Amino acid sequence: MNAAIRWGWIGVVLVFVAAGVIFAFRATDTADTTDASSTAAPSTAASPTAFVDPNPDQPTKSEIVVAVEGGRPAAGYTVEEAGQASSCYRRKDGQEDGLASCSAGVDVCWAGPEPTTLLCGLKAWEKKLARRVADGPIKEIDASGYEPPPWGLELANGAKCVRRTGGSWGGRADGLIGAYSCEGASGIVLDGDDPLLDQSKPAWTVKVGPLGDDPTTVFPPPEKIRVVTAYFAKSSA
Repeated sequence: MNAAIRWGWIGVVLVFVAAGVIFAFRATDTADTTDASSTAAPSTAASPTAFVDPNPDQPTKSEIVVAVEGGRPAAGYTVEEAGQASSCYRRKDGQEDGLASCSAGVDVCWAGPEPTTLLCGLKAWEKKLARRVADGPIKEIDASGYEPPPWGLELANGAKCVRRTGGSWGGRADGLIGAYSCEGASGIVLDGDDPLLDQSKPAWTVKVGPLGDDPTTVFPPPEKIRVVTAYFAKSSA
């Protein structure tokens, strides 16, 4: 065997030896790490995503929103044109007496200057209205026995939430359903057999968690988050 071939084979052998040493070192290192983690005590620290309320006992503030007075936007409100609205109805009696709703997420509307004109709120905490024209007569419904949830919620974790007005939402294995969509934080406000708003203390709370496309998805129990402000819409002060 000539020298070139011999040194070539020696090189191949050295490569395999080195690879074996590296593999053995890595296997030993992995085994040591696995052993250490398997004997460690379970962590009792809070989840890094869990919210810790700095003022858990601060009472919830109720804010009444009257965005339209005498068919005109209240002081400070701006109006944008939003076209037609369908399937509109006006509540008679109850907490939202005189307010109207329509299809397609048009939930809180005040009477405008004309019989079929509505000035509809976009978000409870914003001084913005959308002018809509009903495509037919605005029917009246008896709402005397209806106790509506707040139009909007501001939560202690910074989320601002608007109540659900229909549509197809996801689910979860514990049977809780979506009640408010939120911006500014993950999760949505959930509802179930218990009251949506826990008002047993001056600091109201709601349950917040995710929904999945599969209604059998198992999620951790929802968090209880304090409501900083609850917004209620009224037709007049």
